[in-house]
Amino acid sequence: MTVFIPHDNGKYDLTNAVRYGERVVLFTRDTFPDTVDDELPKIMAVIGQKLVSRYDPMTDRLCLTGSPLYQVACAYALGWTRRPLRLLRYDRLERAYYPISLPHIGE
Repeated sequence: MTVFIPHDNGKYDLTNAVRYGERVVLFTRDTFPDTVDDELPKIMAVIGQKLVSRYDPMTDRLCLTGSPLYQVACAYALGWTRRPLRLLRYDRLERAYYPISLPHIGE
């Protein structure tokens, strides 16, 4: 079981998320600091290499944290694989991550 973290900006406590699996951080705070538009092909290449090739929809989860750009790019890339998404979402009131699943929708 693996928990993929799209963007760890160092602001959030991810301790609760690791109970769902080993943590794999795709991008850190300073990966692409100011030139995200110019770096989009590199971002997608990293996502393909670190996430899409290793993601198992039966056991792994994508933790929705960090920059929305990285979250959307990861979900987009996994959507193309025609596999369901298993996510972890943060509940601010409970201060904990909870699993949710989205079936693949498409052709």
